[in-house]
Amino acid sequence: MSHLESEFAPLWRGEPPAISPCDVPVFNLDEVHRLQTLLLREAEKVLGPRTHDHTIEPARFAAGTSGRALRKGRVITIDLGRIAATDWQSCVAELGHELVHALDGLTGDQTWLEEGMACAFGVGQAAAMFDSVPMHRAPGAYGEALKMVASIPDQFAVIKGLRARGIPMCRVTPSQLMAAAPGIDAATATKLCERFR
Repeated sequence: MSHLESEFAPLWRGEPPAISPCDVPVFNLDEVHRLQTLLLREAEKVLGPRTHDHTIEPARFAAGTSGRALRKGRVITIDLGRIAATDWQSCVAELGHELVHALDGLTGDQTWLEEGMACAFGVGQAAAMFDSVPMHRAPGAYGEALKMVASIPDQFAVIKGLRARGIPMCRVTPSQLMAAAPGIDAATATKLCERFR
């Protein structure tokens, strides 16, 4: 088990999808929606409950995207991309990632902290289900965000505690983060609280 796998793989309690050679997520939306329910429940368990009563619609596959969560009024839509459409491990990682964004109702611009936690949860759930860490699901800046989040001792509990105080991930300040996680250095806390990209 790698460092990141042990660090970010909250125990998966559900069953991985039954996979046949011709079975891909895009042709099995019922299974994708079952996984969405289980992943949302797990995200709320490790990061705290949703802070809104918006409707989170069943995920869908959208050409030309690499995964995104959008809010229009009181409805949150999750679009999954081309790779997630054809690979179950990528589908779980991307769906878990987008569900973390949905927890706070998409109330502001994503920060490095929110992106890192979304990567940690999505990659961790995929790793727990499929016994390998899909680091290709956290490329470039996402991987950097994931590594910074890894420097926060007990990161899931820290973020759950901040969210319990009514602080969405996109609005955590460096001082709040350092108070909640005394082991984090000031430069990392500052970067994590900046707008992503």
